[in-house]
Amino acid sequence: MKDKISIIIPYYNSSPFLLRKCLNSCFAQNYDNVQVILLNDGSPHDISGIVNEFQQNYDNFVYSASSENHGVSYQRNKGIDMADGEYLLFIDSDDYIDPDMAKTMYERIICDKSDLCICGVDGAIYSSYDGLYDRKVILSMPEMFDQVQYTNFAANKMFKSDIVKKYAIKFSENIKLGEDAVFCQDYYKHVAYVSFTDRKFYHYIIKDTSSTRGYDPDYCAYEKKVIQKICDNFSTYALCARQRCFLEKWVLDKYAGIIEYYLANNASVNKISAVIRKVKGSDIFQDCYKNMGKN
Repeated sequence: MKDKISIIIPYYNSSPFLLRKCLNSCFAQNYDNVQVILLNDGSPHDISGIVNEFQQNYDNFVYSASSENHGVSYQRNKGIDMADGEYLLFIDSDDYIDPDMAKTMYERIICDKSDLCICGVDGAIYSSYDGLYDRKVILSMPEMFDQVQYTNFAANKMFKSDIVKKYAIKFSENIKLGEDAVFCQDYYKHVAYVSFTDRKFYHYIIKDTSSTRGYDPDYCAYEKKVIQKICDNFSTYALCARQRCFLEKWVLDKYAGIIEYYLANNASVNKISAVIRKVKGSDIFQDCYKNMGKN
């Protein structure tokens, strides 16, 4: 029998219509050994009708409900513990995937003997690649991955369950933004090869209720953790001058974005001043800032 692929879907407050579309896309996969895990994170929506329908129609549907809202990271980690597949996909409940996603990404991993497969995202501004790359390329060419961001989404990737569980890789439950990036960066430490397909299997739906649209006073702390993780990984191998400049420019842009976030959300003068002090006091910022004239 083919290896099992577990698809993990946290659900909180998105449209039940979109949830149904998401689930239908998962069960429409052209791969005959998938497990679909839906995790209700204390949602105010009544989705019992949808759950009952899929439980009756599919033996490979697993449902778990929490009485309280714990957050997407908590539910994804719970899904990892529940999954019995050799491979993992993480899908947001208001997005959907192409029928060929699981089959094609699995076959690429098997044929390439890689530890991860990354596909394109429909409508995303980030570049899509095709090919097989070793770990050194992934961690020594920030320019290649379009401002580093392309490697930071969990939803367009197929992970190996044994790597996730062996190294206890978890989504951070202490941050509300950037948890995908932290998880992915932790995973990259343990891969040898990464497969890329430029086919845009993942369909991201822009939503007004996205967590990234709400003001969070701790945004600076979340972003600093992401920046630190990425810079640590891109320090694994010595970067050439061009790649070093690209990474430094990205870091400065990220820190500028932090300040702009607080300005855009009309934070108090004291809060903005405190954030600026934290940014200026960061060792990473200082290292990049001193090279700004050469960048």
